Amino acid sequence: MMETVNIGAASLTSVGIIAIIFTDPLWLKLISTLISFATVYITAYYKSFDLQKLVVSHKATANKLITVRDKYKVLLTEINLQSDSVQNLLVKYNELIRETDNIYLEAPNTTDKAVEKASDALKVKKDNTFTNEEINSFLPESLRRETIE
Repeated sequence: MMETVNIGAASLTSVGIIAIIFTDPLWLKLISTLISFATVYITAYYKSFDLQKLVVSHKATANKLITVRDKYKVLLTEINLQSDSVQNLLVKYNELIRETDNIYLEAPNTTDKAVEKASDALKVKKDNTFTNEEINSFLPESLRRETIE
């Protein structure tokens, strides 16, 4: 959205400057100056935070977490099928914990506003609770809970 606003503001600045060449009203100069200032502000904001890089970084972290989640599902299946010794399963579990911790350590920081929104989603909207159907969608068939209908 900010990129679109920035492009629009830059376009309006150009139009205002071109209009000033052919006409000379004070209000046009003032509006062109204000829009130009807004364009510079938005551009500086983008340069100082590099928002595109931040978005890519958050997405990469989310993808890593999805991969680890899938590894946890495989581990749950192995536990349920008793396909390995308890010792080996514990080693795999500890490796997954370390991998998860490393992902969180490398994860980009988020804003206070985003944390507040997430907190509201968890407390008010109960986004951290799952129905049996939702839980089952993440589990292999052999580990799924019975659904009450």
